[in-house]
Amino acid sequence: MTQSHSQSFLPQTCHPLKIAKFVTTSNRKEWKVYENRWEALQYEEKNNNSESEEWISILSKIIPSEQYLFHHHQDHVGSSSSQEDHSLGLKIGTFNVMFNLVPFFIKPIIRSRQRFAHTVQLLKQENFDILVLNEVTGDFLKVLQQDEFFKTNYYFSDIFQVENDQQFQNKLKTSDTLNESLGRKMGNLILSKYAPDYMYMELKIHESRPVIYAFFSHAPKTHPSNSTSSINLSPTSQLCVIGVHTTATTEFAQKRRHELLAIASHPLLQRAIHNDDQVSNHDSKNSSKLDVILMGDLNLHDEKEDVVISDMNFIDAWSETRTSKGYTFDSSVNDLVRWMFYGMEIRRMRLDRILIHRSSLCVPACKVKIFANRPLRELLLNNTERNVQPKALLNHNYNNIQHHQTKWKVPLWWKIIRFCLTTSTLMKVDSGYDYLFASDHFGLKMRIVRCDHEHEGNELKRQVLASQNNYCDFDETSGVDENDHDGMENGAPFSNHRSRVVVASLILLGLALLLVKCIL
Repeated sequence: MTQSHSQSFLPQTCHPLKIAKFVTTSNRKEWKVYENRWEALQYEEKNNNSESEEWISILSKIIPSEQYLFHHHQDHVGSSSSQEDHSLGLKIGTFNVMFNLVPFFIKPIIRSRQRFAHTVQLLKQENFDILVLNEVTGDFLKVLQQDEFFKTNYYFSDIFQVENDQQFQNKLKTSDTLNESLGRKMGNLILSKYAPDYMYMELKIHESRPVIYAFFSHAPKTHPSNSTSSINLSPTSQLCVIGVHTTATTEFAQKRRHELLAIASHPLLQRAIHNDDQVSNHDSKNSSKLDVILMGDLNLHDEKEDVVISDMNFIDAWSETRTSKGYTFDSSVNDLVRWMFYGMEIRRMRLDRILIHRSSLCVPACKVKIFANRPLRELLLNNTERNVQPKALLNHNYNNIQHHQTKWKVPLWWKIIRFCLTTSTLMKVDSGYDYLFASDHFGLKMRIVRCDHEHEGNELKRQVLASQNNYCDFDETSGVDENDHDGMENGAPFSNHRSRVVVASLILLGLALLLVKCIL
């Protein structure tokens, strides 16, 4: 089979990734890797044994058309749909998990070990089809890679090369991963329930964390969803998901713009760039199509920076489906942010985005939703009480979540502060309240479907905007204030809040040492 992604046209800074999947056979359990799905299928077809058949079945799991392709029927609107209709669409999401590489005086506040464990449980409840994670460190990857649900159901863009779980007890760095795609200290990770055709990482765009490009095949309409046989698909119609984390802080707006334009014009996306011309010439039937979705922490601090999205020829999924601001970094809601920066961080920003290329046939099947926007303990407790676990989660995973909740640990220093706040007139804090959020960011999630024709996409967009669609399995308004039309904060006067936190910490440390000296 001829490959559509010959490396000859790619820059030297663009490298293929080995895609990892945990495989359980009758003989053993192990991580298996491949670079190219079609080549791996052809290789396994030559071997006639049970393990090859199992691996072929795993490699053949691609995005199913019956859940991914949109077919417009009038009875969908305002009617009680079947269970299959409710699950229509591909559930995608992005989340910045917040790294744990912080100064020693911040570590007790962010409580990374506890936060990572419960964040994995939260992501398990969300049950994404494709997920982009930012700021993934070695410590977070270790927790994720050891979780049975993620090992069993997801393909990883990178993993630690370990023979058994005991090796996770050793000190592992991001440079110890299979692809070294997590950058110097932290990076981007793509998880997918469907077998990627191939993945690449681009090293040049951002000097410390590579951009990840993941390509997936669309199943033809005649392809049975439960087929375990080998699939020979022509890569003429693909979905590309890009995992991005651009340079932070307000003063680097121009640098962010260059990074995003470079990502959108990368040679890997030439088919998407030419799709507009092909569609306009009505020659899209036999053309090579590429739908592109870009997700991640874009660090767009100011609304003025949003112009780069149209310059990239993308659209913002949030702006397409909602009128509210959609802050994913919100100091007025996220108590963890306030405690991390000692109350000096006052900004509200829409840093995280889901962007869809204008030429893509993929459209939102429902309004974009914010998640992880409440304290971790509250989220996990409420989700369990409401019994909203996805069907794909096994019973033992559900029990594990209950087990984690019964062992929720609160540090002594927070118990003391909480008691003081409760007994004083400053603030009334509930005795069970804990400020810990999953991250300093909130996540974004949505469902997308792929339309055969432009008029289908326009009809679905109309239904989404009119809130007449019923294709989501999650509450699309919880946690989102549609009446919030306040302007985005510009960061003043605390735009240099991080340096102020360091200064304040040193002053507090000096006062503490002086107090100890006086006592002694």
